[in-house]
Amino acid sequence: MDALLEVDLRRLNLELHQLLAADARFQDTLRREDEVRVLDLACGACDEAEVLSGMLSRLRGEAGQEGGLRFTGMDIRAREIGWARDRFRSDEK
Repeated sequence: MDALLEVDLRRLNLELHQLLAADARFQDTLRREDEVRVLDLACGACDEAEVLSGMLSRLRGEAGQEGGLRFTGMDIRAREIGWARDRFRSDEK
């Protein structure tokens, strides 16, 4: 993984934790909902998917909910769609 991308993803993880862990309304939603859905628009190769899904899974676990996370990444650029398809192909079962 590119060093700059790795730094950006660590920063994203930290900022998400600071923002979402302190949001009582968001925590309440995580406790009530059976399934949480994330729509990531213009995601390119979707490098942030692991950070986003990991953070939400951890927060759901802290809120007493397990699983039930559905992540959808969308982009209109053919090159980025190809990268994401190749990267996540094994997950399409």
